[in-house]
Amino acid sequence: MDPDKINKTEKLLDDTHDWEKEFTFKFIYKNEPEILSQLKSLFPVDAVFSIKHSKNKNFQSLNVKAKMKNGKEVLAIYDKARQVKDVISL
Repeated sequence: MDPDKINKTEKLLDDTHDWEKEFTFKFIYKNEPEILSQLKSLFPVDAVFSIKHSKNKNFQSLNVKAKMKNGKEVLAIYDKARQVKDVISL
């Protein structure tokens, strides 16, 4: 991602949120256990995970609620999630 865009997004997150705060992350991915495991490993142990299956069970959506310290921490997790194959971050 473009560094200027990252800085703008981080500033927007910091301007619109009072940190330390629970933040909700959303992902869609192929219904494969290893992908879910990789995504879960990005979050602190106290994160809360909610999974929904698509109609044909080919895909899953994952909502994660985790306490974040700032916008930079949020963007770091999304950056790591981008590296997991077959994952769409929302």
